[in-house]
Amino acid sequence: MITATILQSPITRVFFQHFADYRQAFKSFILEGRWQNFEREILVSGADNYSRLLTKHLDESAPIKTIATYIVSAHIGVAINWLTEDDAHSPAQMAVIMTRLTNSILANYDLTLDTLMAK
Repeated sequence: MITATILQSPITRVFFQHFADYRQAFKSFILEGRWQNFEREILVSGADNYSRLLTKHLDESAPIKTIATYIVSAHIGVAINWLTEDDAHSPAQMAVIMTRLTNSILANYDLTLDTLMAK
């Protein structure tokens, strides 16, 4: 099992802790089919936010919207699977996993989540 270490980004830790804190509410949206519109709104909002962050670090030749959508889609997909499968990994462990995965994508552009989220 993966242990939570300094390898987790604060943003992914907050993300998974929020889902853990409201696990039953999120599961009811998913299992009752009410999630679709909610998921779409999170995807659009998240991609817009990531696009703004990426624009600060990348030039216009980078596929910024695609990178942002890819990252947010992955985060949402993993969170949905974690909730619906009652995955035993803690929010901190999920944050480590998601940080590693996201950093592997961002490494193609010489970025990390921490760099991207730095003020």
